[in-house]
Amino acid sequence: MSTKLDTTLAAFQEKITSLTVGKATRNIEAWRKDLAEAGPDYEPIAADLEKLEGILKSDEVDGKAVGKLLARLGKETKKVAAKIDSSTSEKLEKLSELLTKSSKEDFAA
Repeated sequence: MSTKLDTTLAAFQEKITSLTVGKATRNIEAWRKDLAEAGPDYEPIAADLEKLEGILKSDEVDGKAVGKLLARLGKETKKVAAKIDSSTSEKLEKLSELLTKSSKEDFAA
């Protein structure tokens, strides 16, 4: 999880709109798999990631929907970070901030 988390953090520290759809969806798929195995506390995040993946794979990306999902993922990630007692918590807290910040970017095609 740590390597995947570091990779995701690095992607969000760049301008997220510069990430290719293929890279984004591969990252999302990997997270969804891990979260499905992690238990019911992670189901809301996995469900939103599935929605985000669907939007990104569509012919016309709905930028407003992407922004809303990123904002919600930021909030959900912050909740999870608060429940974890480890160095991973700090990284999840940072990811939460980056998700929320990225939700304000212009995702118009």
